[in-house]
Amino acid sequence: MSSQRSPRTPRRLLLLRVLVPIGSIVIVLVLLELVLRQLPVKSQSYYMPGTEADPIHRLRPNSEFVWSRDWDLSSANRVSINNAGFVSNIDYVQSATKPLLVVIGDSYVESMMVPYEQTCAGLLASEFNLDYRVYSFGTSGSPLSQYLALAKYAKETFGPDLMWFLIVGNDYDESLFRYKQVPGLHYFMEQENNRLVHDLLPYEPISGILATMKATVKDWAVASALFRYVYYNLELVHLARRIIYGDRGNYEVTDNFETRIWWSKRAVDAFLDTLDDLAGLEVDKIGFIVDGGRHLLYEHNYDPIDSRYDKIMRDYFISNSIKIGYDVIDMEPIFTVHYASHNERFDWYRDFHWNSLGHRLCFEELSRSVPFAEGGN
Repeated sequence: MSSQRSPRTPRRLLLLRVLVPIGSIVIVLVLLELVLRQLPVKSQSYYMPGTEADPIHRLRPNSEFVWSRDWDLSSANRVSINNAGFVSNIDYVQSATKPLLVVIGDSYVESMMVPYEQTCAGLLASEFNLDYRVYSFGTSGSPLSQYLALAKYAKETFGPDLMWFLIVGNDYDESLFRYKQVPGLHYFMEQENNRLVHDLLPYEPISGILATMKATVKDWAVASALFRYVYYNLELVHLARRIIYGDRGNYEVTDNFETRIWWSKRAVDAFLDTLDDLAGLEVDKIGFIVDGGRHLLYEHNYDPIDSRYDKIMRDYFISNSIKIGYDVIDMEPIFTVHYASHNERFDWYRDFHWNSLGHRLCFEELSRSVPFAEGGN
């Protein structure tokens, strides 16, 4: 019996079987790139971490980028960075004679998801522009320890007359090197006998051929709207980090609740004890806007441990600030009353930062403060 050999597939057909699906994928990717280029895909925000030579963590001065979040590009906003490296529509001038109000905080003050003119600082700048300059210094991830560095920088560079700080729930423990270590930020670092020292964890950039190659690849990648959508909006890398490290990021917390509270209170003490000296102002020229427990208004499944921590630390911070003589605006009763009357959120369902309503209420309370009443009109 003779065997029959199956006919061989022509090489041209094999090549087509390979190239057609590849070509289809390329066409789809090109179409996605073209479509996404017309949409507000998040673009890269260039941070300049603090170094020994330049210790203030900030954004690249005189730049602009698009902010949006998630797959549906929600909260889209075009963000302007001024000459000093902070989110603002105005440049900061050292030689101006008009009295200066400084607002310091983290991403709540930076507020990339709200147009600057709708933020608390932007509203203040517009309302009191005849009497005050209003400069805001906010960078994402900054805790109490970084606020001290920003206060010192503001004093030495611009000489403010008033200084207000926006205090939020993660400011306390994340001020401690014990719990968080991000190069480029200042922290309270433990010494002997549980003494805390305020110091910079300097960012040490790589140099040479490796740095050049990394920068080149990064610039090439972020030029693609499709890459930025996957990396920034879908946050696949961030998701992987959360799976690996958990919600606390790339640092590990092993302390129990009581120890976390103890160290957080030490951070508050260290902050309050040195603030007036570093800011170069009397305590009656410094104030705090303390965020309220908004989650308790419209979220019933909030972690009870975190809720307990927030309440303990809020109460501790507010009571000790008042004892020293600092002015305090507590946003919690303000949010509570407004929500009971209007049933409106002060943030977004997928982003706990203040929305324009939260900022407006902050502005209304701050505009009624004693320093404005004395210095205005």
